[in-house]
Amino acid sequence: MQLINQQTDFNYFYDVNAEVVANDLIFVVDSKSKIFMIDNDIPIFDGVAKLLDSIVCQFGVIGSQKCFIARLNSDLSDCYNSIRSSYKLLDISKFKAMLLANHLTTWINSHKYCGVCSGINELIERELFQKCKSCGNMNYPTVSPCVIGAIYDQDKILLARSPHFASNVYSCVAGFVSPGENIEQAFAREVMEEVGLSIKNIQYIASQPWPFPHSLMMGFIAEYDSGELKIDYNELEDARWFSIDELGDIILPSELSIASFLIEQVVNKYRLNKKSFV
Repeated sequence: MQLINQQTDFNYFYDVNAEVVANDLIFVVDSKSKIFMIDNDIPIFDGVAKLLDSIVCQFGVIGSQKCFIARLNSDLSDCYNSIRSSYKLLDISKFKAMLLANHLTTWINSHKYCGVCSGINELIERELFQKCKSCGNMNYPTVSPCVIGAIYDQDKILLARSPHFASNVYSCVAGFVSPGENIEQAFAREVMEEVGLSIKNIQYIASQPWPFPHSLMMGFIAEYDSGELKIDYNELEDARWFSIDELGDIILPSELSIASFLIEQVVNKYRLNKKSFV
């Protein structure tokens, strides 16, 4: 099952003054999107209390266990796991909580100082934002809107690969929304910039928080309209049309990513229309 469709017992709940007890979950994230784990699991307070420098805030709850962001008082780098690779280690509720912990930790650590007067920011009790102690300026958690989509043309789908991808992995075209444009315009622009194609019948499908460190992915499928494939090699290593039957020859994004869900939507659309998109 795709990650974006999975139900979870994790519920957001913010409290900067919550009391932590023995069985509560402690989320410690470093600057490289790695999570502190013990025996491949999120530790409970009773097991790591002596290692903690501070409790930052409660940010959620799973059943009877409160979820806290915390900082360690020592370097235990060998105990950190990649958040992405931890997907197979944890149940979905803890994994969703871990994603939010990464987002919030990045925001808190990168906004220690006020952008107006350079004063010290602090978390406020009643709502999740930081307020400058000196001038009172407020800042809320950073969310960066991004668009991503799969493009089809009859029995073909356009996929691309970044130079940062593992070998033979192909995914969807994606990019950040610019000021002054809506998300459909942003997607059409990104497609034109990165692969030189015009698209039509842009259809919004779903969204997914992608906190690496703070993106919100808004997913589309769209139909090819016109143009010849022209790759922007400053952004991409490769892009090409694949027939649906050729997808088994490449590595597609994992179910962790909305890209996998969007590709699945195109494949299902193809099959539903008896092997023709038209």
